[in-house]
Amino acid sequence: MATTDHLSPLAPADVSRRRGMGWLYLAAGLAMLLAGILLWTRSLTDWDSWDYAVLAITRQPSGLCLRRWWFIAFMRLAWLVGLPFGASDPAVAFVPMKIAVLLSSAGAVAALTAWTYKFTGRVSTAAIAALMGVASPSLLAYSSTVMTEGPTLLLLTGTLICWEVAIRRDRATGSCTWAMLAGLLFGVAVSMREPALFLAAWPLVSCFSDRPRHRWKMLAAAIIGMGVSLGFAILMAWQWSGVDPLAAMRSYSEYMRGERA
Repeated sequence: MATTDHLSPLAPADVSRRRGMGWLYLAAGLAMLLAGILLWTRSLTDWDSWDYAVLAITRQPSGLCLRRWWFIAFMRLAWLVGLPFGASDPAVAFVPMKIAVLLSSAGAVAALTAWTYKFTGRVSTAAIAALMGVASPSLLAYSSTVMTEGPTLLLLTGTLICWEVAIRRDRATGSCTWAMLAGLLFGVAVSMREPALFLAAWPLVSCFSDRPRHRWKMLAAAIIGMGVSLGFAILMAWQWSGVDPLAAMRSYSEYMRGERA
């Protein structure tokens, strides 16, 4: 397995291939950006998106299980950036948030294409992944509104890319650094959308299938990284709301059980 721990001269064919893939990643992102612009609406499209927008402006966490602090903080940052451009007007306060989600969706498709190529080494497979990302119903529907799908997918694909780099490193330091970065991104993704936690099975599968040299150290580093970013989100949501996070999660669980009954 090739290592990336040291720099080595690239053959002209390798340089040309990297440039070609760079253009493919850019095209994938631009295609998603164009699709989102074509589907742009003057208002928000879902009740959830209105809720997220109001929570971001009023600096309140979500009532969902893990409080989704990272997403609401991201939307609040977009709103603050937009204040000098008129986002203080309630009628358009959500516009910078929509732009942030649209850019995240475009980045997510580009990152998905990059990870697919890094994982498979096939240009055709990466191109198919790009088409599937652009045609994804959830991304198409939510790329131009204040919803979690685009930012979460961007973080998950970033996590997968970092983990793939970690696997290919020969040195423990490099492997663990990239694995911890993957864990940090994954913790943010789980905070944004809790079902992302199910993808935690992927590092375990890859450790047994690829058998990287430092797999247990990598897993430990990834768990630490996830604990830092997810724990920070829970603590910050607690600070914003003043509600005990454990009590909030218990309340949410009781509510969900009541809804199913």
